[in-house]
Amino acid sequence: MGVRILLATEWGSTTSGLLSLGGGVVTHVAELASHLSRMGHEVSVLAGKGDYLRSRGFRVIGLPGPEDPMTNLNLSPFLRRKISDLLKEEEPDVVHGHHIFSRIPTNAVISASRLGMRSLLTTHTSLELGLEIVARFAGIVPWVRRALGASRPVIAVSSSSERLVREICPDAEVVRIPNAVDARRFRPMDPEGAKEALGLNGKVILFVGRVTKGKGPGILLAAAKRIPEGRVVIVGRGHYLPTLRSMVRILGMEGRVSFAGHVSDEALPYYYAASDVVVVPSLRPESAPSVVLEAMASGRPVIASATGGMAEIVEDGRTGILVPAGDVGALSSALETVLGDPDLATSLGKEGRRTVLKKYSWDVVIPKLLELYGVA
Repeated sequence: MGVRILLATEWGSTTSGLLSLGGGVVTHVAELASHLSRMGHEVSVLAGKGDYLRSRGFRVIGLPGPEDPMTNLNLSPFLRRKISDLLKEEEPDVVHGHHIFSRIPTNAVISASRLGMRSLLTTHTSLELGLEIVARFAGIVPWVRRALGASRPVIAVSSSSERLVREICPDAEVVRIPNAVDARRFRPMDPEGAKEALGLNGKVILFVGRVTKGKGPGILLAAAKRIPEGRVVIVGRGHYLPTLRSMVRILGMEGRVSFAGHVSDEALPYYYAASDVVVVPSLRPESAPSVVLEAMASGRPVIASATGGMAEIVEDGRTGILVPAGDVGALSSALETVLGDPDLATSLGKEGRRTVLKKYSWDVVIPKLLELYGVA
């Protein structure tokens, strides 16, 4: 028998958030909602901007607010009353908030706990980035600690996220459940057929994500410049795009870099299939970026920065290659190694896919969440 589940997230759009933290969380919430709905559960999403989630067909309860909610998590008694009244009206069996540094999920979890509802809060933030946020917005710590204490339990997507929770709220009950990927949607496909469909040829070096400085696309361009082959394909959009285009001109790489912009959910798996290597060159620690899991599920070799949760997901030399963040030379060398050794690339891709099926597919993760929901 299905249950009523309310997922709470600040972002219902993949481009929301002044600090550009929304994209991965939105993707995760959308996929979670999709899988829960297909299992017969009644899922609603409490969110700020909800355009992307609505486009996926989900019922979204909108609570528009500031672009950057981190500076005013507690906000006002009005918001708390509004969320509390919504919960009384909706009467969900489970309230599951996503992201500990934003107003809607923290308020939802605190209100749900007060009303005697089952409440959970997932942290998607790495230890390093979380401590940076705490240092910048010290006034939010008591509110975040209160939300963590109200969650039964707190879900951490990586050991880095778990350490962050322990730093803020040592007494919190924490369970580690990783982010997941749809291993049916992202799967090995014919690379040459995908390249032909997308108008690509030769060796393809793929970057997927918000185009911000912190995601490291500039480092990728500098590294690719040093190797003799490989077309860099940038999938995504963001405020750093004009700078990146200027870098392409300065480096004289106009013939080796393509900007695909935003691509549809339907088209994205084909970009992974067309790639010879997927690079996640983040300069800032990330907890569990979906790009890494999508690439591994697609059977493509991954080169990622050895920061945050990426160093937990990618096993260096077996499921991918890890390089120091911001190290152009190391990234260039890794690119040459993977592009120059087809057998290694194939092995990394196969082992990555095998790891996803064992640990990171929704088929593995959903039962763990349902147990916490009291459904299993």
